[in-house]
Amino acid sequence: TAASSALRQSVYAGTSIRDALKELSNLAELAAQGGLVSSSTALLSSDGTRVSRGNIQTQIDRAVGLINALVKASANGSANFIDANGPIIRVQTTKYGGTVSITPQGLDSNALGISNLDVSTTADALLSQQRLLNAASLAGSRLDRLTQLQSALGQTSGFDQSLIFASSSTSGTLPVGAFVNLSA
Repeated sequence: TAASSALRQSVYAGTSIRDALKELSNLAELAAQGGLVSSSTALLSSDGTRVSRGNIQTQIDRAVGLINALVKASANGSANFIDANGPIIRVQTTKYGGTVSITPQGLDSNALGISNLDVSTTADALLSQQRLLNAASLAGSRLDRLTQLQSALGQTSGFDQSLIFASSSTSGTLPVGAFVNLSA
């Protein structure tokens, strides 16, 4: 179905985004190192600088734009599990009409808090590095949720096992249809 395809694409894109955020935090860290960078656009200037903060800023801006494009490209129809502005996705779980409602786990720049990063000064670069590290951690936890959902929905026996475990760990008798409308 479109939703399961979108989920696969979202998990793949999410992995790439998480890894990119870690690399971008390394770039911001480099920008914070005063001895290696300068505001000059020359790659090697007379004071011995090897990297330009302007070039690092350009790389970061470009990568953030690519992250947003990757989020948009992971949609399949109206289903996009990583677009914070996307609608809630309903996935049918049984042939009897049971569904799971899934709120998209935003991995776009706004949802991760990495819009308008700045590495033009050491202080700004350190702040940007921290924002990128926080975003990588947030993306990792959101990706974990999507991976768990993928495992539950993509492998019928695994989903059935989860339902069996959930029903056996509750005390008393469950009413008929207790698992018809699950919410993730």
